[in-house]
Amino acid sequence: MARASTLYLMILGVAVAAWIPLYPILFALTSTQRPLVVRFLHDKPRYVYFADSVITTSTPCESDHRTVIEMLPARLGAKTMLFAGVGGNAHLWRDAALFVAARGHCEVASAVIPINMGVFSPRWEHDPDYAFEQDGMLYNLASGRTSASQYLSYLAELHSLAKGRRREQAVAAQGRLLVMAGGTRLGTIEQIGAKAALPEFPCQVDLNRYAAPLRLAFDINYGAPIRADDPYIGDLDETITRLRRGGIRPVVYITPLNFDDIARFAGPEVVAQLKANLALVRRIGTERGWGIVDLSQTLSSAHFITRDCACEHVDSLGRALIARAVAAALVGAPRTQK
Repeated sequence: MARASTLYLMILGVAVAAWIPLYPILFALTSTQRPLVVRFLHDKPRYVYFADSVITTSTPCESDHRTVIEMLPARLGAKTMLFAGVGGNAHLWRDAALFVAARGHCEVASAVIPINMGVFSPRWEHDPDYAFEQDGMLYNLASGRTSASQYLSYLAELHSLAKGRRREQAVAAQGRLLVMAGGTRLGTIEQIGAKAALPEFPCQVDLNRYAAPLRLAFDINYGAPIRADDPYIGDLDETITRLRRGGIRPVVYITPLNFDDIARFAGPEVVAQLKANLALVRRIGTERGWGIVDLSQTLSSAHFITRDCACEHVDSLGRALIARAVAAALVGAPRTQK
């Protein structure tokens, strides 16, 4: 009996000793992005599309529910793979770009990258649940280029006893972030967020009934100034750099914005701030050679759906417009030289 107990403890000890260093790999393999990794390796697409919800969202109010990918010309759409997670985040795309560049084997010619100006909102950019750390870990490990120091940091993070506490601190810190309307401070996310809550709108709705929460929702999404050293801009730049190192040409565009409703409900201060933010992103893109296609002012408010989210979701005409712009950029695009 004593020998059996000793043997059992030895087996248990070996299992634990093996599990601890392998846990980042096992944890990453449970990511919802794992099927995309498998599909990419199997399908060997010529184009990849780092998508956000604008690319795929439609509503029951529409008759055409095709995604932007499905609206591309068949010769392009059939060769394009959509990397679509819960939302578009350049922090995740940075790791996906490392994977695509490493495992594309020179078969991927171009990668499409949308810039959605709403991502700079404190509601999104500083939300710990929006970092998609598990998905990013999967792409990083699947690239085969994870450094020893990076793997050790994964080990330290996953086995940290303070992980839950750090998340609580991140949520609390987000709640303390300021909501701005241009240069005017309106309060913190914690104070304002609940007041900006909107019900799901039916197909026909009088938006004037929801003027107050719509104003606050637009304030949260677009009212704050952004800086050239914003972490999201850094992640975009690293995404593009990693793609180019892999010989993949980036196609970058700014998503259409609902300027009509932003002006109507949020007012001139927020419009002016959003235009200043757009000018900054365009300037940085020019300086760094991103080659941005700017679609920000191409649609009227009639072509924005799910207006209860005060965001960039567009109808089938808007998705078709994005598809045409992307197709024009992809056709005849030269490969980037390593």
